[in-house]
Amino acid sequence: MAKKILVVDDEKDICGLLNRALKNEGYEVYNAYNGKDALSKIYDVSPDMMVLDVQMPRMNGYQVCEEIRKDPLYKKLPILMLTVRDSKDDKLQGYDSGVDEYMVKPFDIMEIVLRVNVILGW
Repeated sequence: MAKKILVVDDEKDICGLLNRALKNEGYEVYNAYNGKDALSKIYDVSPDMMVLDVQMPRMNGYQVCEEIRKDPLYKKLPILMLTVRDSKDDKLQGYDSGVDEYMVKPFDIMEIVLRVNVILGW
């Protein structure tokens, strides 16, 4: 059974790129385009992992991560934060909010695929 990944980013081009690359690896990929949608979709999809942007409408990625970590069902859900925010403080805030990995845009798609495979044990 394919593992499910929820990709959350308000940039549809980024979602499309990640969808293609991750589907080619055999994952089921779902999308949400803002933080609020991500929180509702997580219960519909029950993903094995999330790729999460920071700067989004309605709720930012840090807030989404903090909310997810409060839920006993998803407290340990692997979250890879993918963002243009690359300062030391941004990274620390990401890890403080509960992310497992932090990557900066622009990114190498093969590196994302590799990190996802490592996190999910493929």
